[in-house]
Amino acid sequence: MVNGRKLGAVAALGALALTACGGGEAQTDGPVELKMWARASTSALTTALVEEFNANHENQVDLTVIPGEEYLQRVGVAAGSGDLPCLMASDVVYAPNFIESGMLHDITQELEALPYYEELAKGHIDATTVDEKHYAMPHGLSLSVLMQNDVLIEKAGIDPDAPVETLDDLIENAKIISDEIPSSTGLYYTGNHGGSISFTHLPAVWASGGEFISEDGTEAFFDSPEVVGVFEKFNESYQNGSTDQNVSTETGATRNDLFGEGNIAYMLTGSNVLGTIPETEDLRIGIKPVPGLNGGKSSFMGGDVLGISANCENVDAAWEFLEWTQEEETQVEVYSKNEQIPTRADMAANKYSEEDERLVEINSYVAIAKTPYSLNYAQTFNDPSGPALGAFHDGLYGDDPEKSLKDANEAITDSLSGN
Repeated sequence: MVNGRKLGAVAALGALALTACGGGEAQTDGPVELKMWARASTSALTTALVEEFNANHENQVDLTVIPGEEYLQRVGVAAGSGDLPCLMASDVVYAPNFIESGMLHDITQELEALPYYEELAKGHIDATTVDEKHYAMPHGLSLSVLMQNDVLIEKAGIDPDAPVETLDDLIENAKIISDEIPSSTGLYYTGNHGGSISFTHLPAVWASGGEFISEDGTEAFFDSPEVVGVFEKFNESYQNGSTDQNVSTETGATRNDLFGEGNIAYMLTGSNVLGTIPETEDLRIGIKPVPGLNGGKSSFMGGDVLGISANCENVDAAWEFLEWTQEEETQVEVYSKNEQIPTRADMAANKYSEEDERLVEINSYVAIAKTPYSLNYAQTFNDPSGPALGAFHDGLYGDDPEKSLKDANEAITDSLSGN
């Protein structure tokens, strides 16, 4: 559980000051219809959950799917008029702003009473806990992984089943493969998008025992030995040619197609990529966690969380839906059956995931994955005009990553703190 976070001034999303006020759906003794909003990016999972719930419960959920680029504006307008839906599934990165703005209902008592409370995806729980109070439930998970081409790795004389225990192991393997097979690339990733780099590279900082921002999300640690050390390793791979030079301009548009051609040995990416790239005689996909400098392993937990809005007057009915999403049968028969990552660590291995050991491996990262907390995370790391992307570029591809990262630390701190 995250401690020490204090609620401060109401945050603004866009040009709107968001406040949860009045309105809502009236509590009744009979069946109720709960309005729910979700982002399009998680609509497949959310729709499957809603359909299954509605088929087996008196209370019903009326789902509206909103394009991701419109979500914050829709929430802002609805918050200002007191018309938020009872149920809100939103990007975990923005959830701290919703909490800060008083838009989400405190579910601490109900959440901590669950017998499997300790098994819930800790990254999402921590990112939506303020002053020891919980405001959301894990909903749809996205995890960063190290994806590999077992065929190419084996061709270079490396055992694809051997663990990649450290970043040195990864960099050395990438160099051996690119040297042994000149037409190949040892390591690839989306290297021209701040959000993607933070998602795929910064877990190596956690695996190394470090942090890249403070617990309250207002201070950067890009001058720390762990952050500097991680970027120096990736920079080494770029400088020695085992990382394709095109990563510096890769926005994610060509990444999967390139990996699908079978000439990339390792790729830092998201877990959802596994089901989107067909395997061939030249490509057999393996999955590993992101390693640290001296061992350790980690993953970045992105995705969406689900909360009850402060407008909701049918809180008991809304909680019924939240709790149902975490029950064992739902985790197996909706999440795993639809090849989604269960949001409980104890559900990693089940009758569906065990059909593919790679799914069990990915699911196991729920127990170790982390999610950073910051009111200004998106503007700092995801926004291309934010300070992180330039620092990442200099750290990954420049001549002096240590100096570049230390020089950028103040600007990243200023952005995180809202200055």
